[in-house]
Amino acid sequence: MSILAIPLVLNESIIGFFGFHSERAEKFWREDDINLFKMVAELFANVIVRQRGEEALQKIQESFQWLAQENFTIAEIGQILSSTLDIEEVYGSFAEEVRNIIPFDRLAITTINPETDTFTLSYVAGPQLEERRLGDIIPLAGTGLEEVLKTRSSLLIGKKNREMVIRRCPGLLSTFSAGYQSCMLIPLISKNEVIGGLNFQSTKPDVYTEADMKLAERVGAQIAGANFPYCEGDPEASQGIFALYY
Repeated sequence: MSILAIPLVLNESIIGFFGFHSERAEKFWREDDINLFKMVAELFANVIVRQRGEEALQKIQESFQWLAQENFTIAEIGQILSSTLDIEEVYGSFAEEVRNIIPFDRLAITTINPETDTFTLSYVAGPQLEERRLGDIIPLAGTGLEEVLKTRSSLLIGKKNREMVIRRCPGLLSTFSAGYQSCMLIPLISKNEVIGGLNFQSTKPDVYTEADMKLAERVGAQIAGANFPYCEGDPEASQGIFALYY
């Protein structure tokens, strides 16, 4: 048996091999054969380079298209939230726009009541939970919102950290008992204070990524900015207005 291996070389690095087998004698391959196979290997390496380049270009184009869609949707959300003084009037339109870039089966917006250490469920898109209904006033203690309030950071919950988070925030148990397997809690921050939370829930496991969380934080910034859109003489509020249209 004869075996011939021709390296596929790309930028002076071996990226693979062309392999040839023959049942004939060990010296079956002639010099002309080897030179021909080397030419074929070089052509094949060039094809791989071109295919990789085309795939990379396609991925870049897809990324730009998705980024453009994200920015367009964020702008639409800003316009919706700034279109009225009564933010509750436009929550429905807001939720539909959000769904274009972040999947969810249930979305909730909560408002913190600092005087009573409670929060109010201000808006819900999706099924109502038995212990979490629209308009309910709920103690902060032991909830995911309390954790977000303390850390001032978003909380991404999936299969790997679910049990640990529930032990720290037992108030989340009702969410997961209702069949939701993935969750994102985003703090709504205005004037450097956490005023509420934006909660995304999905019945699919590990559906949310760090990229989704960063995008959700951009959405949350729009909501928090819309809570104080017409405060005269407040430079932070003015910056919030520009963020809606920038």
